[in-house]
Amino acid sequence: MSPRRPASEKQLATLAKARAALARKHTCERCGSEDPARGLQKHSEDCIYNTPRDGRVHRYCISCRLYFRWIDTRQQIEQELHTLFTEYTPFFLIDLETTGKLEERHCQIVEIAVVNQDGQILYQSLCKPDILMPAEAREVNGISDEDLADAPPFAQIWPDVVNFLTSTDVPVYTWNADFDREALLRTSKRFQLPVPPAVRSKTHWHCAMKLHARWYGEWSNGKNNYRYQSLAWACTELGIEESEYHRAVSDAQHTLRVLRAIAARAGEYPPPADMPYHERYYGE
Repeated sequence: MSPRRPASEKQLATLAKARAALARKHTCERCGSEDPARGLQKHSEDCIYNTPRDGRVHRYCISCRLYFRWIDTRQQIEQELHTLFTEYTPFFLIDLETTGKLEERHCQIVEIAVVNQDGQILYQSLCKPDILMPAEAREVNGISDEDLADAPPFAQIWPDVVNFLTSTDVPVYTWNADFDREALLRTSKRFQLPVPPAVRSKTHWHCAMKLHARWYGEWSNGKNNYRYQSLAWACTELGIEESEYHRAVSDAQHTLRVLRAIAARAGEYPPPADMPYHERYYGE
């Protein structure tokens, strides 16, 4: 058997070039992390993925891929809100206070407020529930039975609320649209009041909390989505002056300030170097 011939310099150079190309293919362009399995373990957290961005296809690890998707989403949100305010697009902001959480049997609305895109109060009213104010809810929003003693029942204010929600097709923003919409539906059902399709439709409601979560970017593996932040934390993180929380007017106006603060960052601030809690974790 004849001995194996040593590789020529040209062959060695070709082999080195191929190995370098393979290494580049499986190395993240941003952080430099490598996939030791070279793509053979498809579901490994070390995999490097094709990621279209800026008209090119990049190779990023899963963390950097998530980061750039977040940055693109963040800048898009800033620009959309900037356009919303600079074009003076009319919209309403609604907030309400309740006797407790939705899962509680007697949950119902005790206060509701509507403000416009300039922060002007268009409507505000307490409404007397058919139960005593639970202590837990009173500790959160500060609304007592004494405050509600002379308030009208929900059935009396419902026509005004419906009028605001149906008289125009302007967007309606709330901090937690799922909660506020469901609270309206449950309270109206409790008092056997008709609910127009425009109020019932989810497309009429815009959730500022979910919008802020996508902008803020704290990822939760437990939810496989961005983690929701409280209105108080959103205001603190954005440098918004603190004031009263958990009353309908103040929370609606704070929601407006959050949207304005995000809009003001469009094109003015460089993207963050990393996501909040960048290390992936399992939590809420």
